[in-house]
Order: sequence, then C-alpha cells, then structure tokens
Amino acid sequence: MRSLLSLIAAAWLAASASASAGPFEMLGQARSVSIAATLSLDDWETGDFRSLSGSDYRVAPDLGTFDAAVGLSGFFLYTSAGAASGSGRAAQRSTLASDAIRFDGFADVYVGGYANWNGYVTASGGAFSSFYVEFAVTAPLRVRLDMSSMGVTGDGADTDFRFALLGPDGTAVWDQTWIIADPYGSPRYTYSTVLSLAPGRHTLGSYLAAYSWFESSYGGAGQASAMYALTPLTPSVQLAGGDSLALLALGLALGALRTGRPLRRRGVGSARRHERGPLQSGRPASSASMISGSVAAASAHSRLAGASSTVRT
Repeated sequence: MRSLLSLIAAAWLAASASASAGPFEMLGQARSVSIAATLSLDDWETGDFRSLSGSDYRVAPDLGTFDAAVGLSGFFLYTSAGAASGSGRAAQRSTLASDAIRFDGFADVYVGGYANWNGYVTASGGAFSSFYVEFAVTAPLRVRLDMSSMGVTGDGADTDFRFALLGPDGTAVWDQTWIIADPYGSPRYTYSTVLSLAPGRHTLGSYLAAYSWFESSYGGAGQASAMYALTPLTPSVQLAGGDSLALLALGLALGALRTGRPLRRRGVGSARRHERGPLQSGRPASSASMISGSVAAASAHSRLAGASSTVRT
C-alpha cells in the first residue's frame, strides 16, 4: 500500500512540474520605445533659418519584464517667422514567460505651430513601441492569440500597427500588415484566433507607431494603442496542477484498491492475452482501464474541440 501511494505521489509531482514549466523556451529579444521630433522655422525676409530636434528612447536589457516610457515635453521653437512645438509619449509593458508572451503598448505624438507673413514653419514627429522575440517549442502546440488595437488620426497625423508570427521555416503562422481597422477615431478593434505551432524556432514581432506633421497651416495628433497575448491552450480535462499522467496514476491506484490486489508486473503471456482489450476478452473493464480510456477519449475530444477558429468583433 505504501509503495502504491509513493507511486501516485511521484506521478503527481512529475505531472505538476511538467505542467508548470510551460512550452515556450525564450531564445532572444529586442524591445524598445522611442520618440523623436523636429521643428523648423524659415524667415523669408531675413534668411534666418532655425531648427530644433529632440528624441528619447529605452531598450530592454534582457528577457525580463520590460516596463518603460519615454516622452517629449517643453519642446518649443519661436522666432519672428513664427512658432512651433511638439509633445508626445511612447510606452510599453511586455513579458516573456514560458507559459505566455504579452505586450501592451501606447504611442502618442503631436506637433503644430503657426507662421507669420514672413515665415515658413514645418514640424514632424513620431512615437514608437517595438517588440521582437525568438522562442522555441519542442512539440506540436496549439496556442491562442488575443489582440486588440485602436488608432486615432486625422489631417496631419497617422498611426500604424503591424504584427507577424513566423514558423521554423520562416513562413507566416499569422500576420496582418494593417491591424487598426478604421484610422479616423475608430472603436477598438478586437479579435481572437487559435493557431498551430510546429516544433522548432519561432519569431514574433510587432510595431506600433504614431506620426504627426505640420506645414504652415495644419497639423494633427496621432495616437495608437495595442495589446496582445500568446498563450498555450489548456487541455479540456485536467486535474488542478496535474495532467493525464497524474489522472492515469490515480486510476491505476483505484483499480488496484477495488480488486484488493497490489500492482504487479504482468508476464508476456498475460500482456498478449489483453491486447484485444478488456471488453473483447469477455471480462468486465477495471477502473484503471476505464479511466485510461477516459483520458484517451478526453485527449481526442480536446484535439477536435481545438480546431482553428477566428472571432472578430
């Protein structure tokens, strides 16, 4: 009896450790936030030309959580030809874990000004939140991608959000070159999809940007936000903290307790006798056999239920 309980405990611990490890192996990353703007004033009467540039950036140093923001404030240029100013912010919080890859980004920028009769004013700016990671999986894996994005633009402003997940051979598992559906003050664009990953090395990259420009008489503010999460699908039947290995071990234990006989190694003849299965042999199925069959059926049901689907709202 003690050896039986030891077997159950060992199987349970092994299953729990396997479940908590996660299927993503992180190999490398390049994540950053940045912002830049340039203001220019040209005095036609005197020939005086003034220009001012400003920028800021942050780069993720390692695979740890990247939580950073950059911005421009007090960015101003004034002469007798006119005036120009700019402001904005770019931010990102992203995590690279063995059981989930997550991104939450924001970009906002504005430049504007005015020109006097003797001047010409131009300004431009951009805010960016970039994400790139390489990871590997060792076995075929089904994952869920949840994503949402929103962009607000207008005259003198624009936004951009691009996303791509590539497989081991470099082909696209999922990509969209333009994810913000309606750039003019659209509601948030949200969707989910189920994807299949082959064993090997994968790359995931995204690019979130906002742009603004001004030329003498008009300008605008660009603002974009996006978030997504890539997570493995969870089996439809599992025990808390364990998987089918723990369930199978528990079934074997129940079968042994029900029959009153300890687990023992079967001989070659006995193994051959049961190749046809317990129902074909004319004998009632044991608890262990029924639970093992349930595990196999649940796995098959999970594979069928996990067929690729896309939901858009």
